[in-house]
This record gives sequence, C-alpha cells and structure tokens, in this order.
Amino acid sequence: MLDRNTLLATLDDAYARRANGDKSALEDFWAPGATFELAGEAHLLAAVPVGPAPASAAIDRMIDLIRFHSFERLDALVEGNRVAIRWRITASARGGEPVEAELFDLWTFNDQYRATRLVQFTDTALLASILR
Repeated sequence: MLDRNTLLATLDDAYARRANGDKSALEDFWAPGATFELAGEAHLLAAVPVGPAPASAAIDRMIDLIRFHSFERLDALVEGNRVAIRWRITASARGGEPVEAELFDLWTFNDQYRATRLVQFTDTALLASILR
C-alpha cells in the first residue's frame, strides 16, 4: 500500500514544479501511458486539452496557456493509490490579470508513486474567460 504522506508530498512537489513551469521536471512524475482529463464544458475550452489525453503533453500545453502564481492545498483524501485534493490557485493566462480559482483533482498512482491518471475539475467559465 502506498504511503499517504509520500503521495501528498509527491503532489505538492508536482504542483511546485507546475507553478515554476518546469516541464522537464514533471516528466518523471507521470507513469507511461498516464492520462489527463479536464472535466467541464469542452465547447468553452477550445484551446485547452480537455482529454482524456496523454498526461505529459496535456500538462505541457496547460503550462503554456496558464501560469500558476500560487497554490494552496485545502483538503486531501487518500485511499490506497487514489488521492482527491482541493486546491486554491492564483493563475493568469497570456499575461492577463491573475484570478483566484479552486481545482479539484482525482489522482491515481502506480506502486512507484508515479501518476497514472488525473481528472481535474475547475470553473470552466472562469478558465474560458481568462483564455480569451
């Protein structure tokens, strides 16, 4: 069974790398064949990889589109190899004004603490508005 504290530390580190825009550092985070899916209204998010899509490429694209200025883990539940986390982030797109939003992530990991799946929920209307 995977260790709760190690899983949460792994995710905190991944979010720090994401906030730094460090695509290459995130490569080892994803297991081969890992997927990313953004739950929401796909027709509002033409520029965003809604998925399910290969995780590494999708997150690389998200890093290109949206800059994280800050993030805070608000809640987390861990059950075996699955993690549910609610985050508060401050983010911007294309040099626009930063906005505050919440994300809800559902993660699955393999035995090597590498992510195999991420389904992410956010305010798709807010996301679409900052991407215009």
